[in-house]
Amino acid sequence: MKIRSAQPTFWLAATLASLFVVGCMDSKAKPEENKPETPEVTADANAPAVAPSEKPALDLATLPAELKNDAFAYYGLGRTSPMTLKVKAGETESVGSQSVKFVEMANGKATFVIKNGDALSAMGDNTVTLEAGGIKVLSSERAKTNPDEWELPANLAPGQTWKTTSELNTGTDSVKITLTNKVVGVEKVKTEVGEYADALFISASGGGERNGKKLKMETKSWFVKDRGAVKVEITTTPSEGKSEVVTLEEAKG
Repeated sequence: MKIRSAQPTFWLAATLASLFVVGCMDSKAKPEENKPETPEVTADANAPAVAPSEKPALDLATLPAELKNDAFAYYGLGRTSPMTLKVKAGETESVGSQSVKFVEMANGKATFVIKNGDALSAMGDNTVTLEAGGIKVLSSERAKTNPDEWELPANLAPGQTWKTTSELNTGTDSVKITLTNKVVGVEKVKTEVGEYADALFISASGGGERNGKKLKMETKSWFVKDRGAVKVEITTTPSEGKSEVVTLEEAKG
C-alpha cells in the first residue's frame, strides 16, 4: 500500500478515521499553484470572523484550572513544542510535524487548533474544544465529524467507552467510519524518542465503508500526559483483500 500523506493527533489530533486517510493520499502535499497574494485590508466591523487557525496563541497560564483535566493532559493540549511524527505503511515511511495552539476561551470552553505540517499538511487544520467533560472536535478541514461526540472524555478510567463517527471525502476516496473506543489502562510503550512507563492505552474497533465497500477497522493508541498520542496503530481490513496496517509514532526531530 502506498502512503499518499498523513496525520495523529494526535493527535488522535483530529479523529481516528482521519488517520485512516494516511494510506489514501500522496506522499507529499501538492504545492498551491497560482495562489494570489492576500491583499492587506483594514479592520471592518462587518468582516467575517477570524478563522481559529489565524488567531494568535493565548497564554496557557490563563486556562482555568478546572479544564486541566485528564483529557487535556493526555491529548497533549498543553504541549508548546511541535511533535515530529513518523508514518509507516509497509516499506514506505513519511515524516511530518504537528503543533497545538490555544486560541480562545469563551463560555467555559477552550478552543485549540491542531496544525499539521510537512508530510502531514494534506490533512489540514483541526479545531477542538476543551470543556469540563473532555474534548470534542469542532471542525476539521478534511473530515466531517460530530461536534456532539467526545473525541476524548475527561473520565479515562479503565473500562470507559465512547463512540466516534467520521466521514471523509478526498475526491478519490469516500470514507465513513464508526468506532467504539475503550480505555484499557496504563502500560509501558517505547518509541524512537524514549520509553514511557505510564502511557494510557486506548483501543478502538468498528468499521464502515470506503467507496461503497465494507471495511473493518481496529486501532491501538498510546497517550502520554502532557505529550499526547506518541504511538497509534491502525489496521483496516476490506471486505475484499488483505489487512493494511499504518503506524504513526513520535520521532526525533
